[in-house]
Amino acid sequence: MARYLRVLSLALPASLMFRAIYSLNTAVSRPHVVMAMQLGGLVLKVLLSYVLIFGALGLPRLGAVGGALASVITFWALFLAGLTYMRLDPFYRRFAIHWTWPHWPILRELFHLGIPMSLGYTLEATSFTVITLLAARLGTTVMGGHQVVANLAALCFMIPLSLSVATATLTAQAIGAGDPARARGPRRPACASASWSRSTTVLMVWTLRHGIVRLYTSDPAVAAMALSLIPYLAAFHVFDAIQTVVGFVLRAHKVVIPPTVIYAVALWGVGVFGGYHLAFRGVAGPPWGIAGMWLMQSIALGLAAVLLLGFYSWLLRVRAVAPREMILRT
Repeated sequence: MARYLRVLSLALPASLMFRAIYSLNTAVSRPHVVMAMQLGGLVLKVLLSYVLIFGALGLPRLGAVGGALASVITFWALFLAGLTYMRLDPFYRRFAIHWTWPHWPILRELFHLGIPMSLGYTLEATSFTVITLLAARLGTTVMGGHQVVANLAALCFMIPLSLSVATATLTAQAIGAGDPARARGPRRPACASASWSRSTTVLMVWTLRHGIVRLYTSDPAVAAMALSLIPYLAAFHVFDAIQTVVGFVLRAHKVVIPPTVIYAVALWGVGVFGGYHLAFRGVAGPPWGIAGMWLMQSIALGLAAVLLLGFYSWLLRVRAVAPREMILRT
């Protein structure tokens, strides 16, 4: 394991630099460029993993270390491909991309926004990771069933996540263009799309739940545990889709601290702390086990969605009133 992690760490610089390429292309409405590269990277990763893990084409069998090496090669290939593409395409010349020393005023602004945003992402990710850590105390069957549903939740999350990124991009572009009316435009279509996608996803997962779980495991006990958690996944996904869209839109408005505070209170205060007590200590009854963690995390996401929506509505009212007050003063 230590050797695997040492090899995999060599991919981190390329991964971070490619993330900058991804963010730039998203910001200028060219996500198709990164999508094409990542599809090519996926093909390369699959081929390299097979060759290096199992020792095909006369190469030595490296096992797990081969998988790490495949990741290193793929990430560096993606970074170099992205950098080369932006160097050659005339579209990017307007941005004057070149090597330079750190520009502290710009970095200061990036840190001012980035640190609270990263803390918010950390609170989101770790609140769910803690469920997995606590599930390990309940045995391998519970752990297995939880992992099945957790992986399924991560797959379902990709649609609202992509809608959130697109909405935040359009909102930020409108704000940068000084058009507040257009900045409010993507909100309703995004919420409508998120509502449609989450309803469709939940319906599909519920209808096909037995077949989906069988794809993950053939163990009857693990499958039964996973199926018992699917109803919580439905509520979890509905609320997660709403809060994700609103959270990204607030970040596009450069509002980063209130969402972080909301995530801390809702996801950790209600989700983790409340979930732990319901799962292991019981509230007005016996402990709920892993179902208690999922229930409280779903409630926490619902609370976060309500608070974020309320704050966003208040923010729009305040920013709509401020220009009118300035006109009256003049």
